[in-house]
Amino acid sequence: SGTYFPLMEADVYVESRDAYNQWLTASASQQPSPAKNSAFSEHTLGAVRGWPTIVPAQPPIVNQP
Repeated sequence: SGTYFPLMEADVYVESRDAYNQWLTASASQQPSPAKNSAFSEHTLGAVRGWPTIVPAQPPIVNQP
């Protein structure tokens, strides 16, 4: 699938426990917003291919996009 493989990404960060706790506190205080969702974004472009498609789920609401 064109949108399946690009979504299989993950950045890995190794931080101290104190740095993690600071990030967690900062993230919890941010305004929630929709997460990045390539499948949903591409689907809303409206390409017509002649066959039915399944509408992807709305992006989840997260504190740290």
